[in-house]
Amino acid sequence: MPIAPNLIARDFTAPAPNRVWLADITYIPTAEGWLYLAAVMDLFSRKIVGWAMRDHMQVELASAALTMAIQQQRPPAGLIHHSDRGVQYASNAYRDALSGAATAASMSRKAACYAWLNRGKPQAHRESTETRRFQPGGFLHGAQFCQESHTR
Repeated sequence: MPIAPNLIARDFTAPAPNRVWLADITYIPTAEGWLYLAAVMDLFSRKIVGWAMRDHMQVELASAALTMAIQQQRPPAGLIHHSDRGVQYASNAYRDALSGAATAASMSRKAACYAWLNRGKPQAHRESTETRRFQPGGFLHGAQFCQESHTR
């Protein structure tokens, strides 16, 4: 899989929206098993600009989050997209989508996009799952989590 150079060199700042995006994948326990969340965050605003949830973490999961981000934000040419070296981000399909949007790929070392999504999962998602996990009734069901996420 092709590896992109690290264009941000741990400089987690951006001069304006849609100049640098970070991408990551995390997982959420549900009653049916793991639910995988891929997100794309604008580094300037810290806003999640694209996301997708699936019961797998294949290329299609990351691609769906990227597609949402591109369609909703319509970023200018030259955007830097930073991720770890996961196979999803290094895949030809994902790299083609970045090229098609005139976006420059940037990668840190494998599994080290500085874990921004695991450390700072979109707060509403983390609070929802962590609060529910320890209440009577146990874990959320995957369908419940998706439905609640869409209503936020």
